[in-house]
Amino acid sequence: MNRKFKILAVAPYESLKEVLLQTAKEYPQLDVTVEVGPIYEGLKKLQKYDLSQFDAVLSRGGTKMEIEKHTTLPVFEIPISYFDLLNIIKLVEHYQGKIAILTYESIANAARVLCDLLHFPYNIFIINEWHNAKEKVLQLKEQGYTLIIGDAVSVIHAEKLGLQSILLTSSATSVQEAFEHIFNVCSYMETFQAEANLFHQYCRNRQEMILYFDRQGKLLYGDDSPEGQALQIFCAHQIPALEKGQQLITQKQWQGSLLEIQGNRFLVRQIPYYLFSIKHLSPLVPGKQGVPYLSLYEHSAPRSLPQGLPNILQLLSPGSWKRTLQLVSNGFNCCLIGDAGTDSDSLVYALYEKSSHAAAPLYCINPLLLKEAELRKFCTDPRSPLFLPHASLYFRNLAQLEDARFQYLLDGLSIAAYESTAQLYFSFEGSERQENLEPRYQQLQERFQLHTVLLPPLRNKGDQILNYALLFIQSHNHMKDTHIVGMEPEAITLLCQYDWPQNLKQLQRVLQKAVLSTDAPWITARTIRLALQEEQRSALQFPRSQLDLDQPLHRIIQQVVGKVLQEENNNQTKAARRLGISRTTLWRLMKGN
Repeated sequence: MNRKFKILAVAPYESLKEVLLQTAKEYPQLDVTVEVGPIYEGLKKLQKYDLSQFDAVLSRGGTKMEIEKHTTLPVFEIPISYFDLLNIIKLVEHYQGKIAILTYESIANAARVLCDLLHFPYNIFIINEWHNAKEKVLQLKEQGYTLIIGDAVSVIHAEKLGLQSILLTSSATSVQEAFEHIFNVCSYMETFQAEANLFHQYCRNRQEMILYFDRQGKLLYGDDSPEGQALQIFCAHQIPALEKGQQLITQKQWQGSLLEIQGNRFLVRQIPYYLFSIKHLSPLVPGKQGVPYLSLYEHSAPRSLPQGLPNILQLLSPGSWKRTLQLVSNGFNCCLIGDAGTDSDSLVYALYEKSSHAAAPLYCINPLLLKEAELRKFCTDPRSPLFLPHASLYFRNLAQLEDARFQYLLDGLSIAAYESTAQLYFSFEGSERQENLEPRYQQLQERFQLHTVLLPPLRNKGDQILNYALLFIQSHNHMKDTHIVGMEPEAITLLCQYDWPQNLKQLQRVLQKAVLSTDAPWITARTIRLALQEEQRSALQFPRSQLDLDQPLHRIIQQVVGKVLQEENNNQTKAARRLGISRTTLWRLMKGN
């Protein structure tokens, strides 16, 4: 060993300081610094030092107990030997008065053994916590005791109450025993400490964050700042998944960037530990600095509508929902086909959340924004989300994709399927020429293990429309602490008789306007009528026939963006969310870039 172990000793009484310094001269391998002070006074002396420069702390009694609460260093105890106890007990053997020994449990047990062996008739009392000493001494005085034998804190309170006292002191032999113990433990731990320091240095120098947990989910190493606590919680929640396997890889949106989180389970002497490495991804990431065609959906994502509402299958075809959920849970990919506004997005989100892949985020891909070079990279780059374990990918707007681009996408996914284990979702929503799309989803059916779902339209479904409206109101009351108790009969009739050409999304829009503009306990017929009139005016201002599908793709995209912006009252945040893109991408598309 080439260095001395640095020890900070805190003596609860002055004479022990000299014993510590004299005895330390016999141990050249120890560098001992000594301060004096009982309990809090000793703790204040300790706080003057940078404890990272020391290997251990040495103290006694209540002072040791208090120091242990304020440092992660090992805290060793200066013992009181049987010889030390015997000297004091023999000293007071002929004392004329009532004697009590008042000390901490470890010393009290040793005193009890000694008194039993030598038939000394002394009464022994225990201090559980140092701040109980005053009350104990007062009780002993009231019981007629005149001499207190104890630790520094007991002696201090005895003197204040006018009682005679004898301090239990530690001899040089006891201090030698403490130094030997410290040296042996520190020598043994030296190798492990060096390994731990190397590990910490390695972690600090890597371009990633390291989190290390024990089996109870307690953080053993890592960033414990408030900013990192959310990541700690997320990783701790992945520990049960690691119990089923030795490793997991997932991704998470975090403060505007995408993180890759890799977890590993290790056994040390049959005890499991969990290490997570977290790094920022640069290729194929969504967001301002990433690719425009890719976005993420996670459980924690903000919702524009009240939570807990049924999707269109749950609402109109519960049997189909149950079967679809069962097949997706057993590994089937899923294709959704429906009219405009049937909200296939919400249905995909609901299926994903109940799938076995829900621990990782859902990647939403808009192929209308996907160029051939980007598609080639997406289907071949090993860092692509397509090749992550337990990945889920959702390809939207396939009805609007031109034939050549759809075929290119299909071929790329088919090749990647040999190595990818991702669960796939596809949606064809809103096309007026559904019969022309049949070859597309037949090809998907042939190449992937696929379950196809025809989404039912909302028209002529009066009872289900009413049920959905009531659930919407209840969810809004719960989230916003409002107290809407229902709708006027005429308002119900208006909702149930409307044709709903834009299906569930249009119903959601009307209900959202109704609950936000209602201050009374009831939603009135006038409120619903005004909301429906706004929908009809919007449809007249931008009829379907005005969407010219014969123009270049970038013009079609620009026209679609303009229509969605108009429907959302030029709210760019809401429009971007509906289109599944960022606000930056929306702005770029508006400019025609």
